[in-house]
Amino acid sequence: MPKGIMRSVGVKASNELGDVKLIQIYLNLNRQKNQKRLAEDGLIGKKTIDAIKHFQVNSVGMKNADGRVDPNGKTFSYLTMYIEASEQDAAEANARLNKQSRVMSPVSETKILSQAGLSHLSVSYKNIPAERQLVAKYSKNIIRVALKQAGMKHAVITSTLRFPEQQAEIMLRNAKIDLAKQFRLYGSAGDKVLKVFQDNKSKSDTEII
Repeated sequence: MPKGIMRSVGVKASNELGDVKLIQIYLNLNRQKNQKRLAEDGLIGKKTIDAIKHFQVNSVGMKNADGRVDPNGKTFSYLTMYIEASEQDAAEANARLNKQSRVMSPVSETKILSQAGLSHLSVSYKNIPAERQLVAKYSKNIIRVALKQAGMKHAVITSTLRFPEQQAEIMLRNAKIDLAKQFRLYGSAGDKVLKVFQDNKSKSDTEII
């Protein structure tokens, strides 16, 4: 299994040769069409730091890019988001040896849509009947992306399909605990439901539901 970088790379970082080279490999795999390929020489410089910042802004969504990649940090998780474990192993081998990584698959739109690099992350159900295990593959893959970002490997789904009455019961229970918090949680449609409770507190739970 891939190990990743051992120390930080970029601005005010350790910048060990093997770690820098590995980040250069991943930056090349993730580069956009208008970006030039970095030399995978393990030497930190302006071009590599600029490429890190460009990736942080355009792919990670950071408003203030710091030009630094930390082990198991957010930038690193995005760099390897759609790179399979076997490809990461190859990248790490190339970083240790004086080899180029041109044989590896770039992170293309096709690769992203295939959810490559996420297959080892599992999403399971708990205490949910088979007929209610209805979470779509697309939604599970969104959960896998969140797992990758958080550095976790497994998520458990504990609730899926709810009938309106069941949802109303849950919202009523939570509204009794902290109504203001529930108003912050939901959008306009949910607020209308909560207002039913707010305007009818003197009535029984059954009437409110």
